[in-house]
Amino acid sequence: MSTPGFGVADADDPSSASAIVAGIVTGHHILHIEGYLRIMEEIPNGNRIKSRPFRVGARSWCILYSTPIA
Repeated sequence: MSTPGFGVADADDPSSASAIVAGIVTGHHILHIEGYLRIMEEIPNGNRIKSRPFRVGARSWCILYSTPIA
């Protein structure tokens, strides 16, 4: 059954559509920054550090932490 505004892409039709179906998935990840003050001294202002990847809800995620711009 088709829904107005949504459908299979047609090579002759330049328009497209997509849908996001939300479900409830829960999880957590704890990022512990060891040596926070040292990191703040060594990472230039406005740069970022990246956590290791972790999985929640069948997806791979990471956390980017940006140092403040002084």
